[in-house]
Amino acid sequence: PTPSLTGSSPSPTATKTPTPTIIPIITGPGITVNVNLILHSIGVGGDNVNPTAHSLSNKNPVHASRSAIVTLHNASDLVVGAVSGTIYYSSASGSFVGTVKLPLVGSGSYLMRVRTDHHLTKRLPGIISLANQTITVPALQYIAGDANNDNKLNILDYNLLFSCYSANTAINCGNDKKVATDFNDDGQVNQVDYNLFLRELSVSFGD
Repeated sequence: PTPSLTGSSPSPTATKTPTPTIIPIITGPGITVNVNLILHSIGVGGDNVNPTAHSLSNKNPVHASRSAIVTLHNASDLVVGAVSGTIYYSSASGSFVGTVKLPLVGSGSYLMRVRTDHHLTKRLPGIISLANQTITVPALQYIAGDANNDNKLNILDYNLLFSCYSANTAINCGNDKKVATDFNDDGQVNQVDYNLFLRELSVSFGD
């Protein structure tokens, strides 16, 4: 049956909130960040209810590479630098891994956040010191369902999902919408994505 959600409204056009300005990466020696993202319902990612239950998660994502954005924040939690890099799915770890070079900022201690499209942003635990040349980010679970990339899960994301839901053939779904709402990245927008979205909803906002 076609899913329903109380209070739904006409499907909006997918929009993106402005992302931080990407500062050119350092040339030559610099600080390298090793990132490791576990995306819910892909690889070893479970869902918000059962993060470690991944037996039914998709082990062969359609998009084996994607972009990750790392942002640095000062003590006032203001963005002082941001850089993007490519992460790749590792069948060995069941997560997306890669490296980025930090933008040229002063040495010291910072907060760090990492995000990738259609998942809520994560803030790394603790304070990051730039005294070391290499920083290895701990593997963290990333909540899926942010179809419009506004770092929130709400009715707008649901409406985009509904417009691409496979049982609802009357509503047109472009390729961008399909990619945005195929949360487990198996090439289909169906009951699996719908159920995952419902299980992720208990977390409404990213870090």
